[in-house]
This record gives sequence, C-alpha cells and structure tokens, in this order.
Amino acid sequence: MQKVKLLFLLLAMVAVVSSCKKDKSKTDHLTDGPWKILSMTLDPPLTTETGVQITDFLAQLNDCTKDDLVIFNSNGNVSFDEGPTKCDSADPQSYIADWTFNSDETIISITFPGGDAESWTVTELNEDNLTTTSILDLGDGINYTATARYNH
Repeated sequence: MQKVKLLFLLLAMVAVVSSCKKDKSKTDHLTDGPWKILSMTLDPPLTTETGVQITDFLAQLNDCTKDDLVIFNSNGNVSFDEGPTKCDSADPQSYIADWTFNSDETIISITFPGGDAESWTVTELNEDNLTTTSILDLGDGINYTATARYNH
C-alpha cells in the first residue's frame, strides 16, 4: 500500500511540475537565437533576359550572402549579420533595423534606417524553423511572393 501511495505522489508531482511549464510565445521562438536562410523561392518565377525561369532565388545568390544571419532581439532590434563570409570586406559586419510583431504575431514589420520597411508574413515559427512570405519588387513591374525558410 505504501508503494502505491508513493507512486501516486510521484505521478502527482510530475503532473504539477509539467503543468507549470510555460509554453513559448512566437516572440520567444523568434528571439531565441540567430536564423540562417535555408531556401528562398519566388512565385511567379523570375524570367531572365534569356527566357530562363527562376523559382529558386537562393541559388542565384553568392555564397557570401547565403551564410548571412538574421538575429531578432527582444528589445525590438533586428541584426542582419554578414555571417562568417563577407561579400565586401569594407561592409560592416552587421546592420541594425527595428522590428515589431502585429498583435497576433503573424506579421513581422521591419523598418530599416532611412525609413524603408518590409512586412514578413509568418507561416511557420517554432523552436527550430521560421518560414515567411513577403512581396519583392525587383523593379520589373511584377510583385513576386518570396517564401523564405530559416532555421537555427
């Protein structure tokens, strides 16, 4: 009988401790460390001057850009870091912008120095993955939907 009481007491303690564990918010996940891009696709495809259609936008970027990091800080700053390989040694290692979430944590608004702004719609955010969509204007009169996937 004592073993049953002890087992019941242990199970009750585990239940209490696990129920006290706070679920992380999207802000917590977002600010939990640096994000590295895994993929970026375009829709509709970008058509080159030679007629080639490109959907894998990340494949078009230099390796020195593919290792860049995005670091969201809880103080409202976001750092765009050049990562281990800088494309131009004269460029700063990182630059800072401001970010905010909308009230339901589905849109990240980023305001860059000088006033330029972007909105990223969050389609996935957890402890390991961040997926966003945004509208890219590449100057050809077409609005492209860019889907970017990042991980820690």
